[in-house]
Amino acid sequence: LMKEGFEFSKKLESAVLGACLLEKTAIGRTYGIINAACFYSDDNKKVYRVMAEMFDKNLPIDCVTVWQYLGDEQLHAGSTAWYLTRLTNDVVSTAHLEYHCQILKEMWRTRELERITRGGLDMEKTTKEQLYQLNQELREIQGGEFKKEWYDMEELMFDLVQHQKNRQSGNVKF
Repeated sequence: LMKEGFEFSKKLESAVLGACLLEKTAIGRTYGIINAACFYSDDNKKVYRVMAEMFDKNLPIDCVTVWQYLGDEQLHAGSTAWYLTRLTNDVVSTAHLEYHCQILKEMWRTRELERITRGGLDMEKTTKEQLYQLNQELREIQGGEFKKEWYDMEELMFDLVQHQKNRQSGNVKF
């Protein structure tokens, strides 16, 4: 079961990253739901971190631009271009991208909870300090909701059109 869960995690991570490399609005749809820490694979963490940084700088995101942006940073034993291209192989559709991100986030929470309960506490600290540390880490896992501080232009335009229709029908007064 553990191996099956790991394989599922790898495929899901690849599908999310591949979608972001193929569809120009995909990274914006994931941004705010997950962050790089949600990925299990170190290579996938690097890829998402780079894409989020590029998104923040309003740079185009695809296999070539991410590969260029990575520069000398190597992925998958130096086969960076191959690795980025391989990520796109697991993309079937981006229709449920946000849902897939929620699954990744839940998997991250499970890993973090397991890490904490299997010796993630500093045993050199007093019991009171350990309880405080445990409480802080549990709050981060439970409340680790990443805020959506941006809006994709398509989403913004859709909301604007909906608002205008609601105003015309008298459902909104402002």
